[in-house]
Amino acid sequence: MKVIKRDGHMVDYCPDKIELAVMKANKEVSEEEQASSTQIRNIEKYIEGLGKKRILVEDIQDIIEMKLMSIGKYAFKDCDGLISISIPDSVTEIGEYAFDYCK
Repeated sequence: MKVIKRDGHMVDYCPDKIELAVMKANKEVSEEEQASSTQIRNIEKYIEGLGKKRILVEDIQDIIEMKLMSIGKYAFKDCDGLISISIPDSVTEIGEYAFDYCK
């Protein structure tokens, strides 16, 4: 996959650049708001799974932001041991059924 940079030139997609950028951003937020290595890998897999031949760097940034600022669909479904959670201010979306069947 090729990434189209802001100036219009194309470079090869490199998941390491996503990891580096998110890890750098992690240094600017509290520990509880930091993205885990699993979250970062899932973002990389999502982008790769789009199957695009070309993607704008801005689209990659939008995807990263969307994935890091949401609690996914079914995230805590059937979570019997869930007593409480703290949702950081940075979360902008909670997916459908995120807390379905929690007791």
